[in-house]
Amino acid sequence: LVTALHMFVQAYAGALSDSLGVFIPLIAVNCIVLGRAESFASKNGVVDSVVDGLGSATGFALAISLVGLVREIIGKGSIGLGVLLPLPFETTLKLFPSDYAISVFISPPGAFLVIGILLAVFAAIGNAKPKKKVVAKK
Repeated sequence: LVTALHMFVQAYAGALSDSLGVFIPLIAVNCIVLGRAESFASKNGVVDSVVDGLGSATGFALAISLVGLVREIIGKGSIGLGVLLPLPFETTLKLFPSDYAISVFISPPGAFLVIGILLAVFAAIGNAKPKKKVVAKK
């Protein structure tokens, strides 16, 4: 359904399709998230489902914010504060000169690179922890 909608928008509203880019296909991700939430809710009570939903939303928000923060820092050399959000101030925190920024990180492939790097870092941290020995009881 999402693919059909995406093709329809490409065919009849090219400018809209160009501006939306990859965001229409990302609706499929939303369906996966909602399917998982529905599956959990059908097997558990209301309170557990609400806690699970809040935990999932918080984890997803933190993960996507971390990816965005890393992309912004590496791709631009700065962090924009209050630029897109309705904050009472607007400023840019310059971390290093933009001459040293790697601009591929602010493009869509840069997101995949950052996600891969973050997955590798978290896997390395997880592997560095000492493993507990499990002793079988007789």
